Amino acid sequence: LGLDSSSPIALYVGRIDTAKGADTFARASTISKDCTYVAIGEGPEKETLMKHYPDTVFLAGTPYRELPHILSAADVLVIPNSSRDADMSKYTSPLKLFVSLASGIPLVVSDVPALREVVDESAVWFFTPDDPQSLADAVARALSDPEKDKKVAHARKVAKRYSWSERGRIVVSSL
Repeated sequence: LGLDSSSPIALYVGRIDTAKGADTFARASTISKDCTYVAIGEGPEKETLMKHYPDTVFLAGTPYRELPHILSAADVLVIPNSSRDADMSKYTSPLKLFVSLASGIPLVVSDVPALREVVDESAVWFFTPDDPQSLADAVARALSDPEKDKKVAHARKVAKRYSWSERGRIVVSSL
């Protein structure tokens, strides 16, 4: 991705808008100077955020097939859903969460009901939604946690419960 690998990379991949929490992610980049914050995607607020948060590296959206390669560049993945948007907070089906859980990379997520339905503290590091300081603190905790390998291994187990094959097995067994 052409990124400087001298500092850890916190990565957000998704739509660049406030409902997805891209603004909170960008604001956290101004707090955490020992980590590079990278946002990959497109959206209605990308230009504005690029202008106001030059500490965040914004890259163009990429095809889904490149997602594994892109995620592998990160030291921490971030899913910053906003609590101010009911769809993102309560009703979303967090598909990127499942991919991120399976990636083997530490995962920081906003503490919203839609994500809490799937994960708890044994698999991810939570932060207070819409709070850039809390997000930056959670990224720092994830990077320095001596137990992060255990948490990442548990996250992969959680991801397997939500795989298409496991869902299919459950449906078939209930017939």
